[in-house]
Amino acid sequence: MLDIKLLSKQWQVLQPEKGVDYDIKLYQAGVGAGKTFLGSLKGIKVLSQNHGATWLVGADAWERLKITTWETWLELLDGASIPNKANKSDHIIRIPAWDNARVIFKGIDDPLALRSVNAIGGHLEESSMLSQASYEEFLGRLRQAKPGVPIEVILTTNPQATKGWQHQQFVTEGGIKEVEIRGKTVRISRSRVIAATLDNPHVPDAFIATLQATYDPELYKIMVLGQDGDYTRGLVSYNFSEANVINTEFKPDLNVYLTCDFNVDPMSWAVAHRYNDEYHFFDEIVVDNTNINESVDVFVKRYPTFDKTLIIGGDASGNARNVQNKDVGGTSYTEMLNRFSFHNYPAKRRLDVREKNPAILDRIAAWNACMCNTNGVRKIFINPRCKRLIQNLENLKYKEGTSEIDTPTYNTLKKDISQKYLGHIFDAASYLVEKNDPIVRRGPEINRKVIVPAGMKFSV
Repeated sequence: MLDIKLLSKQWQVLQPEKGVDYDIKLYQAGVGAGKTFLGSLKGIKVLSQNHGATWLVGADAWERLKITTWETWLELLDGASIPNKANKSDHIIRIPAWDNARVIFKGIDDPLALRSVNAIGGHLEESSMLSQASYEEFLGRLRQAKPGVPIEVILTTNPQATKGWQHQQFVTEGGIKEVEIRGKTVRISRSRVIAATLDNPHVPDAFIATLQATYDPELYKIMVLGQDGDYTRGLVSYNFSEANVINTEFKPDLNVYLTCDFNVDPMSWAVAHRYNDEYHFFDEIVVDNTNINESVDVFVKRYPTFDKTLIIGGDASGNARNVQNKDVGGTSYTEMLNRFSFHNYPAKRRLDVREKNPAILDRIAAWNACMCNTNGVRKIFINPRCKRLIQNLENLKYKEGTSEIDTPTYNTLKKDISQKYLGHIFDAASYLVEKNDPIVRRGPEINRKVIVPAGMKFSV
């Protein structure tokens, strides 16, 4: 028998939500807050109540599990005097006394590694290192043990300094959701519990003092206090806040600005009005694996007509010869105009594009000045439906210690495919703002008389 005294927040995670079919908990905790221990204990609890079942333990790689979670399971089972058969080569622990219940350990950096595996619940270790695709594939491997018994899942990780898929799943979209499946209501609970290292009285003060002396203040806040990181640190759009998000809507009696970034996957266009010296982004056209014609079709379907002019602009490179479709003789913008003509689109249309793009930092400076200036005036407002634009404003950052935007790499996209949306829709929206509210970095040109010393010659 295990004689364990849990912290209040650990109890909160260990107990499933009542009246739900799916209970998914994110335990976001600092160093020494018992993440691996709690995930393993939850698995033992579930299997003790469901003999013959399978519990699934996942991480980005087996190498991470074998030095932490695997050993923790064996320690807990031995401490409770529960006989077990551990096969490290197969990554499986069997518990004969519980009708040969199994614990399967899997490296799931590749979601396909989970195919053909089924379980009644599971634990994702260091879940922030996993892709959303791996997380979703993991959930797809789980089945209810019996009607009325919830599927229990625990994710354990350190607090994060960015708003990735976990923040979206457990904070933005957290709570109990009801979905209708074949005439039945399924209740899914997703919740986050935050715990600090300081919450655990068993962690020595000397260890905490060492961490305090080692970590910088931001890392100490995350790793020891268990708090979210400073989401604004290093952000490109550092002035963005909830005050910029309002239910600004399409107004058919105003000009519509369609500002574009041309990219096949995804094509990213922002849709806005300008009035009261403000920018009101009320929609976005973000389409995967597409082309210009298909994106125009989406716009036409959403906005079949309005009373004023459609003003098309954005990336100046769209005025170069079209590279997406070499059979088209013109530019990306002429292809757009031709597609609108194909639809006999009734609204008047005109192009408003710079001859060349401004410097990226000039564009960002103009955007941030309109997002919120030094007097606290905000000139950019965004409808909540513009999810990809908001994702950019909350997550698009500079590379550490540089002024270069940190665009996702191939390996990053393997872990979190949603990051492919970073950059493009922000570019589209900021082209419009900079075009109309540029930051003037230089004063007027001054004629200067250059005095050349006698005898000095220039070679041209």
